Amino acid sequence: MFGLMKPLSCGKSEKDKLDSKINYCGVCKSIGSTYSQKARMLLNNDIVFLGEILSAISKENMYGWNLAYQSKNCFSMPSKAEIPLSLQFASGLNIILSELKFNDNISDSLKTKYLWKTMKAFFSNDLKKASKKMYDWGIDIKKFFELINTQKEREQSNKILKTPKETLEYFSESTNIITAISFQQGGLLVDKKIESENMYNLGYFFGKLIYIMDALEDFTKDYKEKNFNAIRKAYNINNQIEIDIETKEKVLDEISLLKENVIGEINKLEINEKIKKQFSHRLISNINKKLGFESSKICNISFSKNNNLNIDLSKENKSTNNNKNNSTQKENKKGIFCLEWLECLNCCDCCTACDCAAFDCASCDCCTACECCSCA
Repeated sequence: MFGLMKPLSCGKSEKDKLDSKINYCGVCKSIGSTYSQKARMLLNNDIVFLGEILSAISKENMYGWNLAYQSKNCFSMPSKAEIPLSLQFASGLNIILSELKFNDNISDSLKTKYLWKTMKAFFSNDLKKASKKMYDWGIDIKKFFELINTQKEREQSNKILKTPKETLEYFSESTNIITAISFQQGGLLVDKKIESENMYNLGYFFGKLIYIMDALEDFTKDYKEKNFNAIRKAYNINNQIEIDIETKEKVLDEISLLKENVIGEINKLEINEKIKKQFSHRLISNINKKLGFESSKICNISFSKNNNLNIDLSKENKSTNNNKNNSTQKENKKGIFCLEWLECLNCCDCCTACDCAAFDCASCDCCTACECCSCA
């Protein structure tokens, strides 16, 4: 599936896994019921994330939804009349944003232009249904297409502002506003006007984060295919195939700032504190994975004489740590090393929070200090 906010399995209780599954399957099956089975191919994890937020701020009881959403059978579908408003909006928006993506690729990709035209034609009935649904809700999606046209005009210009930061803002602005309006309109649709400003800001920062991360990920590809790249433009490095270390560090600083902005807006929402932490942890983990940091984050686990845990996250000693991990994963007093616990350590930003030597996650009550992992 597409999108930054991929679901995580690390450190989740069975209830948390079920909650995540209901939301994920909720958007997917709602697309299937409202539009078509083939349209489920367009499922975007970031839209699932928005659906989760809408469910959380509207205090919906997910376990009161149609049982098809809890079923493991992918073709067990809810009727259109039984789809919650949050999922109706998320599924419709998923289709609309897919159309914007089709148009963007048709405009940008000379080599695959006709492939994207064929795909757009393949989903044409779904695109028409989604457009009508949005207009029925009073959401003017013409604004979205106007913003995309504005973005294309800017990309074709030679304008460079005073600083790289301002230039990135200039080129990403249309995407940022589209995402902001999407989040805001979703909040208004589920009758949460009080959250509309926070939802707009959350969408704006989230849209910009995705835009810059995509530009970083596609830096070399865009050069080879002669496509526009905002980072290349902002830092005036048009003749480099690969991004240099100094520029990459600056871009990573911008990504880190946007990550903090997104988390800050999540924390302003009137939702359960545990859900806020889960959203923030998922964001951090997926950013790390997308940027390739996950593999370098090896925990060197050892034990002190008093059986307390010592953890080293040194990136410089990756190969050494791998060898040490093999020797330190020994049986404890309970006879087994908890692999679920180790998986949690490998993806969690606060590995040192757990100083317990129990290792049995199911019965352990030591994880009270961890604020970024849902294993607590």
